[in-house]
Amino acid sequence: MRIRPLTEGEMLSLAGSAIAKIDGKGRRGTSMVTYDEIEAMAALIECTGAGPACQQAHHAVLAGVADAARATSSQETIQ
Repeated sequence: MRIRPLTEGEMLSLAGSAIAKIDGKGRRGTSMVTYDEIEAMAALIECTGAGPACQQAHHAVLAGVADAARATSSQETIQ
C-alpha cells in the first residue's frame, strides 16, 4: 500500500508500464498490471480532465443509454 502521493514522474512511469504490458500481451497483459499501475492510470485520467467524462459514460451505461459517448457529450452541452 502506498504511503505517500505519486510524483508526476512516478505516475507517468507506472501508467506507461501498464500500457506496455497491455500493448505487448493484450488481454493477458491486463492480468499482469499491478495495483500501483492501475492507480497511476486512474490518476492520469483525472489529471488530463477525462475523469468526469468517463464517469458520465459509465453512469449512462448503467442507466441503459444505448450510446454512452453521445449521452456524455449531450450532457456537457446541457450544462
